[in-house]
Amino acid sequence: MQVHEYYHQGNVVDASIKSFASNVVAALVIVFVTLLVFMGLRSGVVMGLTVLLTMAATLLLMWLGGIPMHRISLGALIISLGMLVDNGVVITDGILEGVKKGRQKLEVAREVASKNMRPLVGGTLVGIIAFAPIGFAPGDTAEFTNSLFWVGMIALGLSWLFAFTITPLLCYHLFPDPEPSAGAEQKPDGRFMAIYKNVIRTVLANKLVSLAATVTVFVSALYVFGYVKVGFFPASTSPQIVVDYYLPEGTAIERTAEDMLDIEQHARSLEGVVAVQTLVGQGTLRYMLVYDAASPSENYGQLLIRTADYRLNTELIAALQAYADERFPDGKTKVWRFRMGPGGGSKIEAEFSGTDAAVLRQLANEAKAIMAADGGAVLIKDDWRRQVPVIAPVCSPNKAERANISRKDVADALEENFNGVQRGVYREGDELIPIVSRAPAAERSALWDMTALQVKSSATGASVPLAQVMERPGSIWRDARVLRTDRVLTIKAQCDPAEGVVSDDLLGRIRPLIEGIELPPGYSFKWAGEVGDSSEAQSSLASTIPLGLLAMVLVVVVLFNALRQPIVNWSIVPLAHVGVSYGLVLTGVPIDFKGMLGLLSLSGLLIQNSLVLVDSTDDLIASGMPRFDALVESAASRLRPVMMGAFTTVLGVLPLFFDAFFQSMTVVIAVGLSFATLITLLVTPVLYALLFGIKSSETALVEEASS
Repeated sequence: MQVHEYYHQGNVVDASIKSFASNVVAALVIVFVTLLVFMGLRSGVVMGLTVLLTMAATLLLMWLGGIPMHRISLGALIISLGMLVDNGVVITDGILEGVKKGRQKLEVAREVASKNMRPLVGGTLVGIIAFAPIGFAPGDTAEFTNSLFWVGMIALGLSWLFAFTITPLLCYHLFPDPEPSAGAEQKPDGRFMAIYKNVIRTVLANKLVSLAATVTVFVSALYVFGYVKVGFFPASTSPQIVVDYYLPEGTAIERTAEDMLDIEQHARSLEGVVAVQTLVGQGTLRYMLVYDAASPSENYGQLLIRTADYRLNTELIAALQAYADERFPDGKTKVWRFRMGPGGGSKIEAEFSGTDAAVLRQLANEAKAIMAADGGAVLIKDDWRRQVPVIAPVCSPNKAERANISRKDVADALEENFNGVQRGVYREGDELIPIVSRAPAAERSALWDMTALQVKSSATGASVPLAQVMERPGSIWRDARVLRTDRVLTIKAQCDPAEGVVSDDLLGRIRPLIEGIELPPGYSFKWAGEVGDSSEAQSSLASTIPLGLLAMVLVVVVLFNALRQPIVNWSIVPLAHVGVSYGLVLTGVPIDFKGMLGLLSLSGLLIQNSLVLVDSTDDLIASGMPRFDALVESAASRLRPVMMGAFTTVLGVLPLFFDAFFQSMTVVIAVGLSFATLITLLVTPVLYALLFGIKSSETALVEEASS
């Protein structure tokens, strides 16, 4: 025996974690450098140390909570990285501005902390709740991704805690003492701030025009979203290919092995193939999460092929599929690759359920005919596979009664001749070996000669030929494989898109035709495969999203103890679709399950940003500032924290764009948040002014307003 290594899961996981951890480090470095550039050395160091402590504490709690280091949990760290920066930026920026005005560090730290305690705790809770539907949704897909919620909750909770403890402490020790003359005169706004204030005043002076422009852009985004591709989970970047091969039911395993060796030899001759494992009769052990071994069957074979680089998989899949289709036309071959998530089987599956196997097969045949007629589908089949011809020695009741032969006598004779009957047990050491008696191979090979088989009567002990008690023997077609779901007969008509055909386009063409198949009473239909998995995952997520949204709404309502402010905050959320729609269309990235999760986190980010802005406006108005000026000043005071939080979030998730698993989520968050930042800084004040009836005349006459 020679032992060869095909796939070492431990080494692969270790390399994957190290590679992905480098993305986490890259995101940390990007965030730290960004903070240093835009906030200055001391502020950057404060935020950098706060972020490092938050990440270290998060990893510690993950270890204590038993959350392993894998692609999902590490991705959650990167996604949370930008969100957790926001709390610290608000506190750091507030203390820095106070010190620049000549105020004592301890005094300004207390004021900034008490002033931002309420909006930041509300924003953090909203951010955590935005991930909650992932953590509590039922189903396999949600279970696969629920680490996003737990890691996000830990990271955001710690970021809020450290923002009111570690961050003020670091600011106190690292910021310089205020200059006595710092507060003597008000420094004029910088050029960028002055431009922003003028833009805000112009937008607020033309509220209805601004709102109409916003609605127009939103409607255009809804139209563009119709061109966004839809997916479920992307193809795996693992350098592996799987070849599933099915011969007609009843084929001898020797024939299957012969064909598999032929395909194996061809696979080994292809450039880029490193190793091949050939399996006949059944699959192998479940050596990775997304591998699901097929049921044992003599007509089934499988090749597990390891390639030199996953980028070669597409070319190799096409070559292997073409060779198998041409060389073995009587077999069904599917060459495929793993995908990064739950599910499996064919991409498109039409599932019929009912009571009669013949009716179900007829329905499946109609669905397969529709798939074949489209021209864009390949590997068209059903999971019951082909029927097989069987010899049916039907016993004649009249003839058997005259010969004193029962149906059991006939069955016993056939079983003993062809299958054998156990007569005893032979003990060899600690092993028990059954002793089976049956006819010699020569008498079992010619099935049509069974008419000469002697059947012994259990009543008289006399033997008669089988031909004397049976009808004329003949062959019939019978289902060799019948499947049930919840004890109900279920058959799936399956297909995959041809090379270069988008599965959504194929499904869009055949869906109305298959759904139009008339079902007899008592029969049901549903979509399975990737479509069914995606629908199931979305329905599982949808079962918890309403509760999550309700909790988020209640947090905002309780925070303000009013209704108009929450309406302002929640009116912003749908507008995030503008950046998402255009971003997905321009990059060509499909919206998949993780992209939907990105939408949830994006809504939390939007509300988190707008909460502090609205709360700051309320405080300025309560202090006696004219309402129009309060809107402008609160928006200006949130300019740097909002932009810094958005900028660090976008730059932090950019390394994930090169990971196929998180690509959709990266586009959703990066492009969506970039546009959402503009919404927060421009549209939120407009909505606030409209709901509270603020006019541009409600302002103090200062020179800055006229400039």
